[in-house]
Amino acid sequence: MIDLHAHTTASDGTSSPQALVAEALRVGLEVLAVTDHDTFEAVASAQEAAGLQGLRVIAGVEISTTLNPEARHLFPGSPRDIHLLAYFPQADVPGHFREWVKGMEASRWRRNRELLGRLEAQGVCVAEQELRSAGGSVAGRVHLARILVKRNLASSLDEAFRRFLGEAASCYVPRQSPPIGEAIARVRDAGGIASLAHPIRFWGHSWECADGLCAWLSRAGLHAMEVWHSEQDAAYSQQLRALAQRHHLRMTGGSDFHGDNKPDIQLATGHGSSPLVPYQELLASWADAPLSLV
Repeated sequence: MIDLHAHTTASDGTSSPQALVAEALRVGLEVLAVTDHDTFEAVASAQEAAGLQGLRVIAGVEISTTLNPEARHLFPGSPRDIHLLAYFPQADVPGHFREWVKGMEASRWRRNRELLGRLEAQGVCVAEQELRSAGGSVAGRVHLARILVKRNLASSLDEAFRRFLGEAASCYVPRQSPPIGEAIARVRDAGGIASLAHPIRFWGHSWECADGLCAWLSRAGLHAMEVWHSEQDAAYSQQLRALAQRHHLRMTGGSDFHGDNKPDIQLATGHGSSPLVPYQELLASWADAPLSLV
């Protein structure tokens, strides 16, 4: 089994790198990618924990991006955030790419401060230090939502996002993220593999837009898309397969495991009891690739 999308306490998951590896071994994973948001902090610890136990841990990261201005006509009203998965399966992550990713921390904290200001305007005061204590350098909306639940200002993380922090909520602040074309170019320049994360959050069921966007992304150098994801059912994945094949994109997949922050999503299987990602189909997708994912 394989899972190429999982988070730890280094970003917005609740499992330490060691606990994530233990869970991966428990469920029988052979390959696991650690893909925290905008940080590689957990990768070395996860690889060390996996050791020689039969689990391969791939260095990965999930990068927040926006759609390039020249491509926005392809999807009017495009989402504010588009997530890109970057994988480095064959070698260590180059220092210049790590530094670029680390530079996103400043953008994250500009956003956090504006979020805190908007909450304060509604009578909800959360100190920056409290948020830093909750999530460290990569603290974000999930950590802030936990604080709101702890204070009984929301009954659950879902409610905190609906009322305050989600894209349609009163306090939402978009991130100042790099264009996806730039992010793809940087991943490629660093020798990595770039895959579009959970397309269902990007174009939803706008398949006509999806076709144009995939054509543009392929020309921009995108290697792959996340055909299998816990929010995408089998029928949706089948349509993504066709899109990937039409635009010469490879396929990736993962549960998007976050531990207790997404308690209904399990490592390797997502919402179900069977493997979420068909391992042999994924391998076949990369069989003749210049860069090998697994």
